Amino acid sequence: MYERKAKEDAALEDVRLEEARLAQIEANRQRQAELDRKEFEDAKRKAQMEAELRAMKEAEEKAQAEAHQQKLAKEQEEKQNVLAPIKDYVEKAENGDGQAACQIGLWFQHGQKGLPQDIEQAKYWYQQAMVLGNQNAATFLNILVGNEQEKVKASQKQEALKAQEEKDNRLRLKYDTEDEFLANEKNDVEAANRIATSLIDKFGTVSDDPSISELERLIGYCDQCIKYG
Repeated sequence: MYERKAKEDAALEDVRLEEARLAQIEANRQRQAELDRKEFEDAKRKAQMEAELRAMKEAEEKAQAEAHQQKLAKEQEEKQNVLAPIKDYVEKAENGDGQAACQIGLWFQHGQKGLPQDIEQAKYWYQQAMVLGNQNAATFLNILVGNEQEKVKASQKQEALKAQEEKDNRLRLKYDTEDEFLANEKNDVEAANRIATSLIDKFGTVSDDPSISELERLIGYCDQCIKYG
């Protein structure tokens, strides 16, 4: 009786263990299925995002290309509008007339015949005229370039003078008088002479002997008068 009971208990334990094993297998299967589902959803979302990004990039590139084309069309239209008053000359120049191209350059240079003053356009048309064999265009172009260079030099000179003036104003703060600034920073002989004269006059009006520092100042300014005079 006890032996049969033991066998029954053992059989029940085997059943219980098998059920537990099968339950674990099912749980593992469900867990893997859930992981596979999430991985699939993640891949799907990633693919959708990549597709949306590609679409956005393509739309942006298309918009940029359209904007560029519109800009070119607008520039061409504006160019045609600018050149409208001299359409006949433009056609002659495009057909190989160097004199016409040179004349357009002159009009652009001086802002005549309804054209705006445009130095770059003037250079372009002078160069076109030179290619077409017009000899005057080279002269006009050289004069134009020379004038531009003179303007640049004048502007640079003005900037240099302004910078020097600012520097001088900072240096003036080191001195008590304008003559001291001129004598020490500009080697101005007249200013040095005025200071030396002033010191000599001062020595003649005081009863005490001048200090060593005052004498050194006098000697220094006298040396300047001799050196730069």
